[in-house]
Amino acid sequence: MADYPYTTVPGKLSEFLGKIQQLGIPEKVNTKWLPTVGFASKNDRSLIPVLKYISLVSESNEPTEVWKEFRGAGGGRALGRAVQTAYRELFVTYPDANVRTTDCLLYTSDA
Repeated sequence: MADYPYTTVPGKLSEFLGKIQQLGIPEKVNTKWLPTVGFASKNDRSLIPVLKYISLVSESNEPTEVWKEFRGAGGGRALGRAVQTAYRELFVTYPDANVRTTDCLLYTSDA
């Protein structure tokens, strides 16, 4: 199975996603912007690769259409589609990956 980007502050990901729906759309989502919205820890920077992987942020650090859709009434569905697209291989193997524990999703080889 592929390696996926991760954040060192997974508990803050939900908080950050909540902020997206409350704030305006920034020009850039980068290490200079994060502290202005309450994410000043150096560890918070690890959120950015995850946001890029699920297509909320472009490679040039700009909010994408997915970011904008997530802010709207169908935000949960937009985020769900983005996650399922980004982690397609995982969801093909485990269609219920979103409800499995981390231990159930870890791939270990006896070889």
